Amino acid sequence: MSLKIKKKSGSSVPPMDAGTYPAVCVGIVDLGEQYSETFKKYNDKMLVIWEIPSQTIEIDGEDKPRWLSKDFSASLHEKSGLYQTLVSWRGKAFTEAELTEDENSFMQFSVLDMLGTGCFLQVIVEEKDSGSYNRITSVIALPAGMDAPKTETPLIAFDIDAWDDEVFTALPGWIQERIKKSTQYQKLHVPTDPVDVDTSGGQKPETAGGTQEKKEENPI
Repeated sequence: MSLKIKKKSGSSVPPMDAGTYPAVCVGIVDLGEQYSETFKKYNDKMLVIWEIPSQTIEIDGEDKPRWLSKDFSASLHEKSGLYQTLVSWRGKAFTEAELTEDENSFMQFSVLDMLGTGCFLQVIVEEKDSGSYNRITSVIALPAGMDAPKTETPLIAFDIDAWDDEVFTALPGWIQERIKKSTQYQKLHVPTDPVDVDTSGGQKPETAGGTQEKKEENPI
């Protein structure tokens, strides 16, 4: 047996070369309220997924277009990463009307409006101890007159507050696992099966006949 240990790659998918790629948004996924180890608090997060049709990868023996994704805090505050990315992606500033809230406190603009729209992604290769990764550094509007890349991928839209089992089970497994860490998922899937919990601190009391009394089942 050799005691030499190989460094494991963080991903089995080789990164693309750094560069600028035409892409199309194929997914916007509400990840729910996620805990941040960095800031030690919970934050509403969303995942935006872009497809790069010019780049392919083999999956189950079939060539598929590459995907890249980026996390955002679900905020349209003018200093937020999502706000700044959307301004660059749309190629224009938000109007006051778009950011005006309706009677339900929702803004008139919806991030879901970006599904199916094209852009240029600026991508770099980032080296980490666990391997090499692609990272999106900017999202840029397509030039006037340039059509968005064509895609045959069904567009993904998932809203955690309007839970849909069919949409959830159709998501890639790694996205499902992220959603399962959200506070919303945990509340929706609280265990409901009764569990026999002994709270007596010792043996169950004996009945007059000398047999132990069956303890009442307590749901968690």
